[in-house]
Amino acid sequence: MGNSMKADLIEKYQAREPKLFVRIDAVKTMDDGDNLMPPDGDGFWFQARRSRELIDGADITLLIDPRTDRKDVVSMLKKTAVKMEEDWSPLLEEAKDEISCAHGIEGIAESLIRIRGFGLADFERLARAARDKLGEKKRKPDEEWPF
Repeated sequence: MGNSMKADLIEKYQAREPKLFVRIDAVKTMDDGDNLMPPDGDGFWFQARRSRELIDGADITLLIDPRTDRKDVVSMLKKTAVKMEEDWSPLLEEAKDEISCAHGIEGIAESLIRIRGFGLADFERLARAARDKLGEKKRKPDEEWPF
């Protein structure tokens, strides 16, 4: 990665907050001698955990190392689907719960950050406009409007 590309990515990532994902790692291992968790019968090692990342989010984002053998990729994906159904569904539910608690002002801010060109000055103008509109009124938060 060239310095220019790295600098461009750093600038891009500074403009937004990390998103919560369920991260799944799958690796083909040569042997299990150095692994804390032994691989399965086909030599694959899997891990799932919550992770905050600075990548754009889709429902599923799949990153594959291009050096990985295509047959191994297909096999790991099939096993990942089974593991998601059997072992990792609670992890996905926990992450959904965490996200549901993060809606409100943070969710709005994240959406605005994704709009091209929406910067800090825009947030400041938005806050001033809200203050002007509301005056000194204070509204007690409730379940539907957590902000």
